[in-house]
Amino acid sequence: MLHLKVAPEESYLKLSTKQIIEYVGILSIVASLIFVGIQLRQETRIALAEVYSMRTEQRLANLRTLLESEIAILELVDYRQRSLMFPDYSIPEGWINEEDPRISEARRIRNELVIVSYDNVAYQSSLGLFSDLGPLRESLSKMFSYDPSFMEYALRGPRISEFTRALFTDIATEIENN
Repeated sequence: MLHLKVAPEESYLKLSTKQIIEYVGILSIVASLIFVGIQLRQETRIALAEVYSMRTEQRLANLRTLLESEIAILELVDYRQRSLMFPDYSIPEGWINEEDPRISEARRIRNELVIVSYDNVAYQSSLGLFSDLGPLRESLSKMFSYDPSFMEYALRGPRISEFTRALFTDIATEIENN
């Protein structure tokens, strides 16, 4: 015959010092893994933002170089007049200066400089590195209201992130609704 020993109820609730230390150790390992995971996610976001910023700075430098080069401006004007290859990136009609097309091209480049700069900030915000886009939205809203052709160009022209395109579209919609 089997005799089962039933332990008193208090023995189930008592933990030995060794067990308490093991549980604390397990909890500390889990907590440290969670912390490392959060830290890796943040470092990844920062690295992505740095890469995007470096690419943006290179693009801005290229645009500034184009703006400062008379030969490059003339080549762009000539290319634009001979080619319909990139209609999405064309100059809005209101910007065209028939007497001196270099002025039109320079204006497009200056506006693209502004758009690329906004794109960098908006992209970093999409990564969670900026929380308040209020000043950016306000500035863009003023620019879009002041020059609707700039708004049209910003919405269809330069290569920008989808987050920035969505931001531009939201601001344009707000302006049109007001």
